[in-house]
Amino acid sequence: PKDASDITTIKTISTVDTFVSHNGTSKPALLGQGLELSGPTHPNDLFVGEQARFQLLSDGKPVGEGIEISILKGDTRYRNTR
Repeated sequence: PKDASDITTIKTISTVDTFVSHNGTSKPALLGQGLELSGPTHPNDLFVGEQARFQLLSDGKPVGEGIEISILKGDTRYRNTR
């Protein structure tokens, strides 16, 4: 409404990253907008039980304190090998 005073806006940026691992791994391009995941660990280089290191970025800068995230376990990696 024209006379509304308590207004909140939300900006959403959605991306889909494809990780290529034929003859080596590639790094996804970072947009420098919104929340992004970066870091030295490539998802295709991981084996069960190995430690992974990632960095959470907000608008291209490392995120400090004050942001809470949740990590959910995905499904099986290879559909025919459980």
